[in-house]
Amino acid sequence: MSSIKSTLRNRVYSAAGWTILSYALSQVARLGTNLILSRILFPEAFGLMAIIFTIQAGVNLLTDMGISAGIITHKNGDNPNYINTAWTFQIIRGLFMAIAMYLIAPIAAKVMNAPELKNLMQIVSLSPLIAGFTSTKIAIADRKILAGRRVAVEILTIASNSAITIAFAYLLKTTSALVWALVAGNMLSVAMSHWLIPGEKNRIHWQWSSAKGILSLGGLTLISSSMTYFTGEGARLFSATMLDLKTLGLVTLAGALSWAPWQAIQTVSNRVFMPMYAELYRTGDSQRMQKTVLQTRYLQLTIAWLLYFFIILFASKIISLLFDSRYQESIGILRIQCIGMMIGMLYLSYNGLFLAINKLNISIRLQAIQGLFLWGGMYIGFHLAEADGLLWGIAVSNLLIYPAYAIAYKSIGFLNLKTDLFFMTATGFVALLIFKWTN
Repeated sequence: MSSIKSTLRNRVYSAAGWTILSYALSQVARLGTNLILSRILFPEAFGLMAIIFTIQAGVNLLTDMGISAGIITHKNGDNPNYINTAWTFQIIRGLFMAIAMYLIAPIAAKVMNAPELKNLMQIVSLSPLIAGFTSTKIAIADRKILAGRRVAVEILTIASNSAITIAFAYLLKTTSALVWALVAGNMLSVAMSHWLIPGEKNRIHWQWSSAKGILSLGGLTLISSSMTYFTGEGARLFSATMLDLKTLGLVTLAGALSWAPWQAIQTVSNRVFMPMYAELYRTGDSQRMQKTVLQTRYLQLTIAWLLYFFIILFASKIISLLFDSRYQESIGILRIQCIGMMIGMLYLSYNGLFLAINKLNISIRLQAIQGLFLWGGMYIGFHLAEADGLLWGIAVSNLLIYPAYAIAYKSIGFLNLKTDLFFMTATGFVALLIFKWTN
C-alpha cells in the first residue's frame, strides 16, 4: 500500500509541476500577445472577440458530453474500444457545434447590434469542426496523471498560436485577423496532439456498450455544463447586453488578469486533482481521500488569496505598465473582479470533486441556485450603479450562494468551516479597503 501511495504522490507532484509550468508560460504568451494586439488593434476589437468567445464557449458547454472526463474517470477509460468510440462521439459533436455556430451568427449580430459579428462568427465556426479531431491521447495522459509530453506539446502549440495571431493582426489590422488566426491555431493544435504525444492512434469505431457508458455520464455532464454556461459564459453574454463595446472590452482585459489565478488553479485541478480524487475514490480509501481533498483545497485557497491580494494592491501599476492611457479605467474594474474571485474561491476550490465521486446531481442543483443569484446580482447591480454595480453584484452573489455550497459539502464530509470563515473575513477587510480607495 505504501508503494502505491508513493507512486501516486510522485505522479501528482510531477504532473502538478509540469501543469503549473505550462500555465505560467501560456499566461506569459497570452499576456504578451494581448499587449502587442492592444497596440495594433482597438478596444472594440476585444469587445467583439469577447462576444464571439462567449457564444463559442456557450455552444461548447451546451453540447458537452463529458467525453474527456469519461476517459479519465470511467473504469473502462483505458480500453481501446471505449477510447475510439469516445473519439467518434467527439467528431460528431464537433460537426454539430460548427453547424450551430454558423446558424447562430446572424442572430447574434442582430441581437448585439453588431453587423460585423455575422461574418466573424461564421469563420470561427470552423474551429469546433477542426477541434473535434483532437487526439484522445491527451485525456489518457490526464487519466494516468502523466503530464510531461502533454505539457511540452501544449507549450509548443501556445507559442506557435501566439506567433500566428500577431502575424495575422499585423498584416490585416482588423478583427477578422483574430478569427482566422484562431482557426489556423486549431489546425496546428489538432495535428500536434496526434503527432507528438505517444500512444495508440485513434480510429473511427463504435461499440454500443462503450457508447452507453459515454451517454450515461454525458447526460448528467450536459445538464451540468448547461448550468456552467448559465453561471459563466451566459452571464458574460448577459452583461454584454448592458455594457457598451468599449466598457465590455475593458472588462474583458481586466478579466484576463483577474481570472488568471483561478484558471491556473483550475488547470491543475482538472488535470491533477480531479484524476487523483477519482483514483482515490476507485480504491475506496475514504479517509485518505477526505484528508487529501482538505489539504489540496487549503493550498488552493491560500495561493489564490495571496495572488488576488497582490493584484488588488498593485492594480494601478499593473494596468499602467501593461496598457496605454486608453485602458486606465480598467483599474477599478480589476479590483472589484478580484474581490469577487476571492469570495468565489470558497466553493471553486472544490472543483472536480463531485465529478470524481459520481455526484454530479448535487453539483447541478448548486449551479442552478448560483445562476439565479448571479444573474439577479448583475441585473440589480447594473440598475443601481451601472458597470461598477454590475461587478459588485457578481461579488455579492458569490457570498450569498456560499451557504448552499457549505451545506452540500458538509453532507459528503468535506466542509472545513473554520478555514472558510478565516478567508471570508480576510476578504471582507480587503473589500472595505477598496471602498476606501474608491471614495
